[in-house]
Amino acid sequence: MAVLTLLSRAYCHLCDEMREAALPVAEAYGATIVEMDVDAHPALESQYGERVPVLMYGPPEDGVEI
Repeated sequence: MAVLTLLSRAYCHLCDEMREAALPVAEAYGATIVEMDVDAHPALESQYGERVPVLMYGPPEDGVEI
């Protein structure tokens, strides 16, 4: 099963919009969306900072940004 990772943060309206846009695509292709709060993961926060939302194909450690 394909995995899409959504890097987001709480209270981010763009993250909410990305989630809403990605959900029907994931459902259409049988993919699972895993959401990760960058503020809860120091390495991700350091790497992505304010550059969220980010949608990735695969897990964040070796996923490809879409």
